[in-house]
Amino acid sequence: MKSQLKRFVPLSAQLDRRTLLQIGGLGLGGWTLADHLRLEATAASPVLRDTAVIQIFMGGGPSHIDMYDLKPNAPSEIRGEFSPIPSSVPGYQFCEHLPRQAAVMDKLAIVRSVQHTNPTHLPASHWMMTGYEPTVSAKKNFNPSIGSVVSKLRGSNVPELPGYVSLPKKQLIGGSAYLGFAHNPFAPNSDPSGDEFEVPNLAPISEMTKLRQDKRRSLRASLDRLGERLKQRDDFENLDRFSKKAYDLVTSGRAASAFDLSQESPQIRTQYGDHSGGQSCLLARRLVEAGVTFVTVLSGGEWDTHTDNFRQLKNNSL
Repeated sequence: MKSQLKRFVPLSAQLDRRTLLQIGGLGLGGWTLADHLRLEATAASPVLRDTAVIQIFMGGGPSHIDMYDLKPNAPSEIRGEFSPIPSSVPGYQFCEHLPRQAAVMDKLAIVRSVQHTNPTHLPASHWMMTGYEPTVSAKKNFNPSIGSVVSKLRGSNVPELPGYVSLPKKQLIGGSAYLGFAHNPFAPNSDPSGDEFEVPNLAPISEMTKLRQDKRRSLRASLDRLGERLKQRDDFENLDRFSKKAYDLVTSGRAASAFDLSQESPQIRTQYGDHSGGQSCLLARRLVEAGVTFVTVLSGGEWDTHTDNFRQLKNNSL
């Protein structure tokens, strides 16, 4: 007599979409990115369609054993000189110089499992930003950065804005590599904390009316048709998409408004900090609210504490 084998039904097929997402369906065995994208495409209301990421990249990185994972009971030759303070999560302690972060610990997730064996800054940065460790010292992207991947697969939440922005300038290992020009980050290359902050080429020249812009765009399209064979090349296609995005940025006005920090009150600007990192974070918030999907904020150099570690960490935390 044959045994009655129960047909296997994946857990993702047994649960409705809401329940699956509530219990963390992306972590279940067999639940792949393809499954998630298929679910998003067929859902009545798109899943995570309007979500965005603000990535703060701190060159060098704060010392986790001195700020986030203190060892107060360890021998003096192991533990650092900072003292722990309680946080909003019972039993979890923070560095004494991070009281505001300690107050919102219930909204944070500290990842302790990340490690690597690459002691060199740029290759390690490439590994972190792309998921691939380069075989040589990387001063450029051999693989696309996470922001470029998001730009390629997801795009922006609104068509008039870029999918990927880097503040206040382009990150060295933040490029698109083989994904093409269109997925490089849009960067103002200007410090938002300064009085001279501006976004070059974002606003049209005062003498350049919309009619003249449309005529130039039409002329460019006519010239492009003379080289139809070039359209078979990926770099031409990417350049064409990049040009269209640039045109949309200038003519829509939405990007100019998002980059305009003068629309924020002086009190809010002060709360974020009167320095490049703080004002870039404020600008990043405005950009994701306007429709940008991925923003990288650079806060580099000052966290690279090879020497005088504790004094630098204390000053940087103020």
